[in-house]
Amino acid sequence: MTTEDVCPICGGMGYLRRNLPVGDPQFGKLVPCRCTLQRRAERRARELRDASGVSEELYARFTFETFDPTLAIAPRCDMQEIKRACEQFAANPNGWLVMAGKYGTGKTHLAYAIAGELLKQGTPVYAASVPEMLGMIQAGINRPDNDIDDRMRALRQVDVLILDDWGVEKITEWAYQCLFTVLNSRYNERAATVVTTNMLPDEWVKRDGRLASRLGDRQLSRVLVFASGDYRQGNRK
Repeated sequence: MTTEDVCPICGGMGYLRRNLPVGDPQFGKLVPCRCTLQRRAERRARELRDASGVSEELYARFTFETFDPTLAIAPRCDMQEIKRACEQFAANPNGWLVMAGKYGTGKTHLAYAIAGELLKQGTPVYAASVPEMLGMIQAGINRPDNDIDDRMRALRQVDVLILDDWGVEKITEWAYQCLFTVLNSRYNERAATVVTTNMLPDEWVKRDGRLASRLGDRQLSRVLVFASGDYRQGNRK
């Protein structure tokens, strides 16, 4: 560790003593420094990323550089502006970004491009499809330490959460509750979140009215509607 790496707050100790009067129950007790909390968040984010199963090859393929808005077929929206909005979010993740549109219009590509840029910056990110996320949570039940609560907590607290393909997951009460718990917590905390869905905004309430109201909250969410033909088809030409 170089001198530049030493935390200026705790001097590299990782913990601080709270400034409290003698007699306080917490007097003299050590508390984690901001640097320790950051390291914990980064470690948990790496664990979440490994658990998501997203490959390095996918991040290498889905980048902003490889996304060409001119390849969208018969677009009825400004694909250049949509790409710019995603680049802006990656540069300054704030609020929610919701990408809605039919299959193959480039939503997944841009969602993982955002994730890739944030990872380059060292920002803790979890990115996966909704079914993959639910599978990751459920896998915690079968671990010796039964860390399902830890996984849920990490998803609620990770700096940026990116969920692809809301609406394709199998409809069960358990799945509904897990997804709502994670997203509702992030909604209440105004935590940076990206969601893609093949459903257009007027279809959301039929799937889940509670999530629809949060995804469409104009004070928090920016909704990008991909009104075009199959981007992937154009990309193969």
